[in-house]
Amino acid sequence: MERIQVRKPNGIAIMIVAALLLAVAATAALAARTNAPSAQGVRPAGNTVTCQLTGPREGLELNTIAVGALFKTVAMEKELFNCGPAAGGTTQQRDVETFIELVQNTKGQLVQAPSVMLTNCVSAPGAGTVTCANKTLPLSPANPTPLKGCQPNTFATPEDPVEMNTAIANGIVKTIKVDKSWYKCDSPQGIVIQDIYVFNEILEHRSTVPGSNTATVTPFLRKTFGIVCTKVEARAAITGCAPFRASAG
Repeated sequence: MERIQVRKPNGIAIMIVAALLLAVAATAALAARTNAPSAQGVRPAGNTVTCQLTGPREGLELNTIAVGALFKTVAMEKELFNCGPAAGGTTQQRDVETFIELVQNTKGQLVQAPSVMLTNCVSAPGAGTVTCANKTLPLSPANPTPLKGCQPNTFATPEDPVEMNTAIANGIVKTIKVDKSWYKCDSPQGIVIQDIYVFNEILEHRSTVPGSNTATVTPFLRKTFGIVCTKVEARAAITGCAPFRASAG
C-alpha cells in the first residue's frame, strides 16, 4: 500500500493566511461601526446653538394671595424657543419661564425688593431627554431708561398681554394688573429683546357712600411701576432684570 504524505505548510503560507484573517476581521469591525447609530446624530453640529422665539401665544399669568397682613403676587411668563446648529435645522426646544414675585403690605409698600426666578427646560428628542434648571436672578439697580437703543417699529405683545386679579387682607382690597410688551434693542451685548412688565394696582378700604350708611369700598392708593428683563433670543436666555419708574407723578 502506497502511503500518502501530507506536506506541512511552510512559514510563508502561515503568514499569508494570518494576514487574510486579520483583514477580514478589520473589514467586519469597520462595517459594524459604519452601520451603528451615531451618537453625534443627537447633537447640533459644532458647539454653536442658535435659538428662535416661537411662542406660546398666551404665556402670561398672574396670581395674588393674602398671607396675614401681606399680599404676595407672582407674575409669570412662559416662552418657547426652537434651537439648533447655526447652519440650520432644529435639534431641541427650550422652555424659558420668568417668575417675578412682589410682597407688599396693606399700605401697598414693598416689604422687600422684587425677586426674579428663572426656570429653563431643554427638550432634546434625539437624545430622548428633558433637563430643567432653576435659578434666582439678582435684581439689577433701577434702570431709568429701559428702552434705550430700542426701535419703535419692533414693538410687540403676546396675544393675551394683560392679566389681572384681586385679593383681600385685613379688610383691604387689592387689585393688581400686569401687562407685557417688548422691543428689539441695540446694546453692548448686540441685539437684545427688552421685556417690559408694567404693574398697576389699586388698594381700597371699607367706607360708606357719602350721605348714607351704605357700605362700600373706596380707593386710597393707585400705583404704577415696572420691571424690565433683557433677553438674548439667540441664546434663549434672560440675562438680567431691573425695576423702572413707570409713574408720571
